Amino acid sequence: KRIESTYYQLGDKPICEACKTQIDTSLATHFARGRGAGGMMRAALFGLGAAIAGAALYYIVAVVTKLEIGLVAIVIGYMVGYAIQKAVGGVGGRRFQILAVTYTYLAVGAAYAALGLSDVQNISVLLVVFSAVAMPVFAVFNSGVSGILTVIIIGVGLRQAWRMTAGARVNISGPYKVGGAPPATVR
Repeated sequence: KRIESTYYQLGDKPICEACKTQIDTSLATHFARGRGAGGMMRAALFGLGAAIAGAALYYIVAVVTKLEIGLVAIVIGYMVGYAIQKAVGGVGGRRFQILAVTYTYLAVGAAYAALGLSDVQNISVLLVVFSAVAMPVFAVFNSGVSGILTVIIIGVGLRQAWRMTAGARVNISGPYKVGGAPPATVR
């Protein structure tokens, strides 16, 4: 469609007013689906599944290699972030970020707890939950100098989950007059 009088900018592409309206309507519908209670429930379930799979992966890698490979924390962050994004169709936001970081941390903690408690019989649920939350901290303090690297790697995993669930931003600017001054570019 030819733009005759006014236009908008979607990124660096000009769009007509009808296209802008269509994009706005589509985004509103999409965001409403992801941000509703159903979206949060899907995100919680998908994220939990990824966190459990990630904890199992971390545990298996540690048992098979006889090493605690902290880089798996980054993979867990990616898994959890990806699962939550799939659950809500790419809609992001603070609550999804908090959920992703919490699940990523608990998954790493659960793996450490499973490694540390694998020899203990009849452990109460309370001890397991406490261990899942506290084990990454204990592992760091018990690791000496290498604990600093562990903190950095776990932090990168948490950051990965946070960034992946921030959501995409759609910036439409305008309206601008055809033949008028081009939109200012902010650098």
